[in-house]
Amino acid sequence: MTKELQKAEDFKTKLEQVRLLFPTLAKVKDEEVIKAISVAKHLGLDPTKKEVHFIPYSGSVQLIVSYTEYIKRAERSKKLNGWRVDFGKDELGEYAQIEIHRKDWDTPFIWKVYMEEAKLDSPTWKKMPRFMLRKVAIAQGFRLAFPEETAELPYEEAEMPTNGFNPQPQPQSEIIEPEVETVEMATQRQKTAIHTIAKQKGLDHKAIMLEKFGVESTNDLTKEQAKQLIDEMQKIEEEETESVPF
Repeated sequence: MTKELQKAEDFKTKLEQVRLLFPTLAKVKDEEVIKAISVAKHLGLDPTKKEVHFIPYSGSVQLIVSYTEYIKRAERSKKLNGWRVDFGKDELGEYAQIEIHRKDWDTPFIWKVYMEEAKLDSPTWKKMPRFMLRKVAIAQGFRLAFPEETAELPYEEAEMPTNGFNPQPQPQSEIIEPEVETVEMATQRQKTAIHTIAKQKGLDHKAIMLEKFGVESTNDLTKEQAKQLIDEMQKIEEEETESVPF
């Protein structure tokens, strides 16, 4: 097989994977999806790894970056020296505050995002306002603290109006409404299991969560993320058990 044919086959496979991952693209033409794949590749984003989300709009594809990508880019710079997000309330209302430490800065970068200013009229914001506010604080904070590393990245879904869209006025018949992805947060049973396993095995579950999902608290884990974390911690447990000599 020639290089050209192999390249065509690889692209066809990628197109099929993207359509499976994002079923809302069913009515979007192949050439529009291919354009989006090409743009994502140029930005160093892999849609099959959910680093970027593809959402249909008016026959084309809107790219929305995952908030964890901002953290990954900062980590790859070798300049990140820790970060945290806290919630608070003052005379202006409820807010999320991110504190980012850079190895080449003497003082931390602090950025505050208020609920009243950031909240959007979307089902996801109505269901999980604090989770979405946290995502906005992370995205904005890392863009400001690491501008060179994040300059080309699309905006995070929580920041975009109409659940990820920033459209120009279009005839109503041309608009393709997106399906809203609902996210279930970790159950109390899952969070208890994580803390129990960590205590029994002496594991730093916070470090594992930060590395794997970019969060520091089990309260910020989704149900699927919690399942993955439990499976991984149990695997570590099994590996340690197998290594014990009899």
